[in-house]
Amino acid sequence: MSIFRGRWACHWLILFTIIFSFYPVMAAEDRGDLVVTALSEETEAPVAGATVRVLNRSKTKVIASGVTDAQGKVRITGIAIGDVFVEVSKDGVGLDRSLMTINAGTDNSFEAFLFPSDEKETAIEVQGDLLLVNGNNPNDGATTTRDRDFIQRQIAGSGNLQDVLATVPGVQTNSLGQVHVRGEHKALSLAIDGVDLPITTESSITQPLDPEFLDTAEVSTGMYDAAQGGQQGAVINATTPGEGEKPFVSLEAKAGDYGQSDLILKAGGSNDENTFSYFIGARHRTSDLYLEAPNPNSQALNNRGELTSVMLKLNGKNEKNRFGLTLSHQSANFGVPQTPQNFAAGVRQEQDDSNTLALASWNHQFSEDDDLLFGLAFQRNQQKLNNNGVFTLFTAVPAALEAELAEEGFALDPENPGSPYLPTTDLTITQLKPSVDYTHRFGEGHRLKVGASANFINSDQELFITDPGGGGGIPNPLGLPGNPTRFAANLERDAFVGGVYVSHTYPLTDSLTVNYGLRADTFDNGLGVSTGQLSPRLNLSFSPTEEQAIRLSYNRLFQPPPIELDLSGSTEVLPQRTHAYELSYENQFAKNWVGKAALVYKDFRDQIDVGLLIPNSNIPVFAPINFARAEYKGIELSVRSFNEFGWNGFVSGTIGEAKPTEPGIFAGHFPRFNDHDQRVQATAGVSHTWKNGLSTGVDVLYASGFPQEALPLYNSIGITPFGLNGERQDRFITNLNIQYRPEEKDGGTFGAGLQVFNLFDDRSLLNLFSEFSGTRFVTGRRFLLNVNARF
Repeated sequence: MSIFRGRWACHWLILFTIIFSFYPVMAAEDRGDLVVTALSEETEAPVAGATVRVLNRSKTKVIASGVTDAQGKVRITGIAIGDVFVEVSKDGVGLDRSLMTINAGTDNSFEAFLFPSDEKETAIEVQGDLLLVNGNNPNDGATTTRDRDFIQRQIAGSGNLQDVLATVPGVQTNSLGQVHVRGEHKALSLAIDGVDLPITTESSITQPLDPEFLDTAEVSTGMYDAAQGGQQGAVINATTPGEGEKPFVSLEAKAGDYGQSDLILKAGGSNDENTFSYFIGARHRTSDLYLEAPNPNSQALNNRGELTSVMLKLNGKNEKNRFGLTLSHQSANFGVPQTPQNFAAGVRQEQDDSNTLALASWNHQFSEDDDLLFGLAFQRNQQKLNNNGVFTLFTAVPAALEAELAEEGFALDPENPGSPYLPTTDLTITQLKPSVDYTHRFGEGHRLKVGASANFINSDQELFITDPGGGGGIPNPLGLPGNPTRFAANLERDAFVGGVYVSHTYPLTDSLTVNYGLRADTFDNGLGVSTGQLSPRLNLSFSPTEEQAIRLSYNRLFQPPPIELDLSGSTEVLPQRTHAYELSYENQFAKNWVGKAALVYKDFRDQIDVGLLIPNSNIPVFAPINFARAEYKGIELSVRSFNEFGWNGFVSGTIGEAKPTEPGIFAGHFPRFNDHDQRVQATAGVSHTWKNGLSTGVDVLYASGFPQEALPLYNSIGITPFGLNGERQDRFITNLNIQYRPEEKDGGTFGAGLQVFNLFDDRSLLNLFSEFSGTRFVTGRRFLLNVNARF
């Protein structure tokens, strides 16, 4: 394995030398700056010498502090994203306090009006309203933040990333843990410590980071500055617990029907000086309903799975430097669920799936205005699929009965299609990604960033599939006569993805801010495809009042194809090129309530779609292709409240249409709508939290369904699989979440909870013979009890 090919190493050595030859004017950031202005409530004059304290959200620990200058201002840099509590005071003048949401890579402003108060220092209560709109940030219009309280109390999540992403506008969920973001097929990027991680595999069930270990996740679906490259369907900027917290240990045990169990251990905290913090997480989860099943009524057949996750995160800092180290491993072993007939015949197929991540970062502050960030990420994905040698026969639809079904190789009995294939696969993808970013601040809201990254990829894939049951559809790259009954491939390659960028954010007026930049990307798949692109970015934000923001964006995007390629040799996948346009409006229309609306249009060239290598099967081996032209049109709406106690609610809705308009070189046939197209998806929830830590919540998901190509064809010849008719099958899922998680106190706390997933047992069709996931149904109702303790 030769990840570090000489020509690329030399190329990037020269590039980095050129970058550092210039004045430092450049950081992909997981942190933001807090700019506080202290004013007298009586005279509105600036207050010099006021003390500013920044506390964690729970108000148990001071994480930063400062003193205002002669203009009444102070800048506190490097605060992790998420909610913080800000207190400003001066003896003889007064006091002001408020919650603040820190956004990454921007100035977060707070005007403190100090008025006399007799409150004791220990009685920390909010006095100012929480300002939820950052109208001076042109890149914030398509960003949704989900924190620990939301994940634990507002939604009944089963601890996977898909549950969290389903609440984000523009994101539509599919089966097998897949999400489609604004017409993209998955295309997710993860970042931690401000460093983008290497590319995730399309077919992976596991993730580099377990959502149970996240404290805050900022999910961006557009309006990117030039720093963002790679997979650009959605960018997830994550933080973990520990920093700015008192040392803690938490234990949680969950158990439920269908063999559900989930054991979670977390420990973290920081020292008194906040110069060192740590987080340790471990988790083991099991379920007899691990994946969506191919039958609505028998969902636990060979559907047993278990997941193990471990994570270690260390942070250290001194006056000028901040260091980070993250080690994470997630592995899963699960069965490929079977139909009742195939299970009774003895068909068993198992998959192993793992992700290993190591990330080191170093942030050096040259001055109050200049930061340098180095990152080095290592990631390895491994997937293996095995079988027990048992198969069942396949019978296709006769051409005389329905020509299109016959041509596509669909089963005569769609409820029992058989399991004719014996697959064995072994995939290992190793990536090493160094990156460097530099930020220079000219003043409040004015900054310039420059950076570069290189991703060295080694992909090693072995595949052996036989067809003793007569399924057909085995790849035939040599065009041999007849239908082949076996296919074998063994391919190793070294690929490369790299980019450089410059991004400038400039406040034209007090209410109008522009962000513009240019990004240059290059891609080499190691098999003869080498190309690149210059991508301009332009984002505008106009804030008529501090509670409102209107944003307009144009992004030119360059997206490398999935690292798994079509081993059949029948396609050559090109990078996807996109023109993305967006108009959004954000309004804090009431205390602690904010709403957003957005219009989105994306024009794709060589749009990447991913389908099964063996059509109409459930074998998790995939073959990406390109559609020459495609488009996405979407309307998005979101509303959410941010009350610490009492009632809270959220709504996220998307009306979208994703469709290819021209076939690609290797995709002569294309569907009227691709499987990204789900016209309507809406998630909503309401919850109530009491001061003693008790909370109740209900969340719902409505989805109008993905276009089913096969189902109408079956209906046309009098076959109604599972009693279904029509092109789209909608679903309405309701979850219940009751939790008791008391606030931290000396001696520890104990709590318990109940979650009911799919309360009304809706087992609607997700896909019938989908080109990506085969046939899948919504998983039925499950109950999960938990007990938890924190010390």
